[in-house]
Amino acid sequence: MIWIERLSRHKEVLSRHSSLTDDLLIGRAYDNALVIDDPYIAPRHLRIFRDVEGSLMAEDMGTQNGMYDEAGVRHLALRLDGNTLVRIGQTWLRVREADFAVAAERRLRQERRAWPWFAPLLMCAPLLLVLLRWLENTGENNLSQYLDEIWLMTLSLGMWVGLWSLLSRLLSGAARAVWHTVIALLAVMAALLLDSFGQWVIFAFSSPLTAQYGFVCTWLLMAMTCLFHLYVIGAKHLRRKALIVFSLALILAAAQWLTKDPFKAENRLARSAYLETLFPPSWRVVAPKSEADFFADIRKMQARLDALRKEEAAEEEAEPGFEDRDPGIGAP
Repeated sequence: MIWIERLSRHKEVLSRHSSLTDDLLIGRAYDNALVIDDPYIAPRHLRIFRDVEGSLMAEDMGTQNGMYDEAGVRHLALRLDGNTLVRIGQTWLRVREADFAVAAERRLRQERRAWPWFAPLLMCAPLLLVLLRWLENTGENNLSQYLDEIWLMTLSLGMWVGLWSLLSRLLSGAARAVWHTVIALLAVMAALLLDSFGQWVIFAFSSPLTAQYGFVCTWLLMAMTCLFHLYVIGAKHLRRKALIVFSLALILAAAQWLTKDPFKAENRLARSAYLETLFPPSWRVVAPKSEADFFADIRKMQARLDALRKEEAAEEEAEPGFEDRDPGIGAP
């Protein structure tokens, strides 16, 4: 007995057909042992038989579209070892004997429940948000501002989870809303901690680079979150999914960097104001600049500003019609 398997384009088994004889024909005609409804297959397209050595062979019956292996090479005859893939028309086939050795059974792992994670995260996420905002607040505390941020976070999470649950329902047949909520809550907490840690790094090390390029970490966190959502939907082709989402994240990060127009001198000067959150002086790792260094930086900044003013004045003088302008306009 032999088995003929029809495979999808992802090489997954769609159907299996058994045959008691090892000499049979495959095609679209109804007198074949295996009938395949593929318009690119001939009425009698393929013959499966044993050669003089007893090995299974596949032979093209002189068709127009031929027979191909997995590498895309056309063959008139091909030896089948149980793992050989054959394409005729747009259909993939694999032939195996009844005594073909299959892999050992996998250990069945019970699906983990998300509820033990759901309740603590549902409480910790808003508490963490309120705590971090309270630590960063240097003005008067107002309960309404914390409630507004919690409401905004809840609304954003609801839309995000709803989108992924709908996508999961369409692609895998199950919404898995609880797991998607757990992933979203973990991502929110990670984003809050990442933002606070980045602000501390900026303060502790006087690092403007962290302020300028910290958004890259945010995009990578977004890619990791999407990858976990995709894993919940389906664990297959995980490497391909990871490559796609991280590539998109880097492309979007590069696009965001370019929209800031980092090559303009005005934007380079604007980067000097990078410190948004103040911490206790004892939290600094790098000692602050001395008074002399501070005023030296001010003088350098003044020189750059003067150069920009001269460039703007030169551009205005070069504009057509500058000499015809009323000298009283803009005069002190």
